[in-house]
Amino acid sequence: MTREEAIECNKNLRMHMKLSDKNQPCKFLAENYIALDMAIQALEQKPVLDKIRAKIDNAIEFERKWLYDAGHISKDIDIALDAIKSVMAESEETDDRDSKEAD
Repeated sequence: MTREEAIECNKNLRMHMKLSDKNQPCKFLAENYIALDMAIQALEQKPVLDKIRAKIDNAIEFERKWLYDAGHISKDIDIALDAIKSVMAESEETDDRDSKEAD
């Protein structure tokens, strides 16, 4: 299931819950709605995080190029920039793994 499909399914579920609450004496809890809204928000925010990661990655590469061109790059700075990129990659892998487990 894609992210867009999951968002659409959750929105449809919320609409079903509201209709059910109108027609049935047994109502869904407010916590059910809150949890569903949180899930929708999390799914909708993932592309924003991807854009932020891309901007950080571009900034790191720009900084690395600028330092190389200026002759100020040292092995320590290069290692630090690589460490930042690897942490970002691990975070992205964790997000991807979490989204696959949710499927």
